[in-house]
Amino acid sequence: MNDHQSAKPGRLVHLAGAEELEKDVKARFHELRNGKIWFSDEIKKEHRRLKTSLLRYVVHSWVLAMADVWC
Repeated sequence: MNDHQSAKPGRLVHLAGAEELEKDVKARFHELRNGKIWFSDEIKKEHRRLKTSLLRYVVHSWVLAMADVWC
């Protein structure tokens, strides 16, 4: 027996001003200049802060892989 009942998706609701909101959000993060995407300085700064160096990635992934073997 299937205990899970699939719910039918609800109707899509059009939000007034959704297109303008989408344009505003996109404008805050990037813009298109001469066919290229340019990101704001704020986004570039956040990206640099969040990205992981290759060395850090390898060290941490090795430790996690070995932890699986030892456990």
